[in-house]
Amino acid sequence: MCVGDVVLAIGNPYDCGQTITQGIVSATSRKRRSIGAFTDDFIQTDVDINFGNSDGALINATGQLIGINTLIFSTTDGSQEIGLAIPINLVVGIMNALIENERVVRGWLCIVVQVFPSDATDPS
Repeated sequence: MCVGDVVLAIGNPYDCGQTITQGIVSATSRKRRSIGAFTDDFIQTDVDINFGNSDGALINATGQLIGINTLIFSTTDGSQEIGLAIPINLVVGIMNALIENERVVRGWLCIVVQVFPSDATDPS
């Protein structure tokens, strides 16, 4: 999958029945950390991922599953939006972990690094 590849999003928006929308891959390895601590390797598309299309397939022009439509990022809740999909290699890894272990285990070190100005006062 490359930037510029034609992709199709399959879903069931607004419970109207199965639909397909077409677009292109706008970016890969897109980071969007504010929606979750672990998923930060999205496929960005301009495909309409209307409400109800999330969790649907994102396929390439030859019909291969390349991702799972996950969310739209929009400041207007309208047509000016970007679609984000979880890449299929991440989905397969999670699926295999669920099949083998009945759970997904990921390491998480809960540390936040901050730089304090040199003139900061000691709060104690």
